[in-house]
Amino acid sequence: MNWLLGWHHILITADLAPHSNSFSDKISAVTMETINMLLTYNHNIRWIQLLSAFIFFIFSSVPSLADEAICGTPYDQQGVGPWDYFDPKSHVPPNSISESYVGIVERVHLTPEMMNLETGSTGNGMLGLIGDLDYTLRKIPNHPKALDMASRLEIREGSYPQKKWSGHWRRNVDCYFDRAFRFTPGIPIIHMLYGIHLHRSNKLGLAELEYKKSESLQTKESSELYYNMGLLYFDMNNYDISAKYARKAYDRGYPLPGLRDKLKNIGKWQNSSKTQ
Repeated sequence: MNWLLGWHHILITADLAPHSNSFSDKISAVTMETINMLLTYNHNIRWIQLLSAFIFFIFSSVPSLADEAICGTPYDQQGVGPWDYFDPKSHVPPNSISESYVGIVERVHLTPEMMNLETGSTGNGMLGLIGDLDYTLRKIPNHPKALDMASRLEIREGSYPQKKWSGHWRRNVDCYFDRAFRFTPGIPIIHMLYGIHLHRSNKLGLAELEYKKSESLQTKESSELYYNMGLLYFDMNNYDISAKYARKAYDRGYPLPGLRDKLKNIGKWQNSSKTQ
């Protein structure tokens, strides 16, 4: 996880507003208009019963429909894949070749220049960069480094760069994470990474929800998660909880001193841990 260390030292100035006019927003608006019409013109109890069933059907169905309509299926139909990054079999070479499928994608499409968000490997400049990143996240929808790269790129540019894409689903960080969640639900690190993205985007309440999801799902305690939760609570001015998570992170060997220094500067670190 060393590739994540120190992201919080980058000054974030982007203000990413949530998407509006989504499919689910439109459904909600239509539903509320229907409710108002029925309540205005019909007071028959049977209409109310039918309306209740209709509302239940709509709101129990819309999330998956909206996700796929906007963000597409994570089960890419173009060529090979997709592969699950967290499945050990994805990292084992098949009988016919000497390198795993994940290894091939990483070697070709996640070069050092790509990791630094400089240029693509199969194409030049920004178009090459977003093309290689999109290919990686279509073939390995839950690839943690690629998801973090997409987040860093969107934050740096202010919005996710676009080109003429194949398919009609939206390319941005929210959709890439949505596809990862649907591809392999319940992966703690994916929720942590989305929390980091939301934190970078100054969406602190939403970031807290993702961090808590990650914490509830983890089977092995993560100093990385605790450190980022400490940073979040510091930014939310909740310094006592920040110190609690800082202690948990440092007691488990987290190397960066930034959070501890922040807490020391406001007098919230002394006598708070055996860790100095």
